[in-house]
Amino acid sequence: GLILDSANNRALVTAAGLKALVSVDLTSGARTIVSNNSTPDVVNSFSAPRGVAIDIANNRALVADDGDGTEALIAVNLTSGSRTIISNNSTPNAINTFIDPYGLALDSVNDRALVTDFTLGALVAVDFTSGARTIVSNSGTPDAVNAFINPHNTVIDRPNNRALVIDVNLGALVAVDLTSGVRTIVSNNSTPDAVNDFSFPIDVKLDSANNRALVIDNGLDALVAVDLTSGVRSIISNSSTPDNVNAMNYPQGVVLDSGNNRVLVTDRGDLGNNALVAVDLTSGARTIVSNDSTPDSVNSFRGPRGVAIDIANNRALVADNNGDGTEALIAVNLTSGSR
Repeated sequence: GLILDSANNRALVTAAGLKALVSVDLTSGARTIVSNNSTPDVVNSFSAPRGVAIDIANNRALVADDGDGTEALIAVNLTSGSRTIISNNSTPNAINTFIDPYGLALDSVNDRALVTDFTLGALVAVDFTSGARTIVSNSGTPDAVNAFINPHNTVIDRPNNRALVIDVNLGALVAVDLTSGVRTIVSNNSTPDAVNDFSFPIDVKLDSANNRALVIDNGLDALVAVDLTSGVRSIISNSSTPDNVNAMNYPQGVVLDSGNNRVLVTDRGDLGNNALVAVDLTSGARTIVSNDSTPDSVNSFRGPRGVAIDIANNRALVADNNGDGTEALIAVNLTSGSR
């Protein structure tokens, strides 16, 4: 996971291999261990930290830790690095236990986090005060209509009191009413029709200004817009839209750069074409912002995944992880592409 902490001129990165939350200074690039299994101590050790959100008001990061039997939502004090179990399968009790917590969204208005559990097939609310886990929505809550299979990522649509959840194996964007838990299919391969079917949707961002969700589908190698009223899916960009120039190979992460009417997509190509790609939201045209030949081969990507945008410094921050111990946070100049 990767999140920008602009107020402190840093990025916070979860490193599952290191079992750590790492701070990266945005000026110097210096890495500081905020918290790992010896910093500040071994109490409430990480197992496999993944999703991260920042709770500035309480000076903490929230980390979804996907361990083998130690699944938890952990609060990390951003000053001391101390880890506090907000909720795990014995805290405060064993009710509604996690299996595979994945996506994480901060619901500050209701003093809770919303966590997608990939294997449980559920959206779970975690109360920040008690740690109590409440099933917001699963196949029995409130009923089995439009049940999840493997919910992946989620974003809160506050004006409509709902969460938008992408389910990879349901092949759907699902709206969950945050009061009732009712699931409504916003868009799938029969809603509203079979045009531009999903294949393997993995990430979603809300584009409220245009009443749509932007979905990365790495089965289609495409950026798909979903109209939030009709559910109509429109291909913004794929290997034939608007053409095959700079086609995406295995898109991973996406961030909205609304000021420039584009998204930035990390493309983790299996043919070595690892890149940060800009996609124009009007035309769908893809421009390589940075790859191993743009502008040069210095600090080449190995496996770009998460991405955040640092508008103030005209750069993108890319979490690069090829799974071989060479994890890096790479700054990409949005004008030159230099890494």
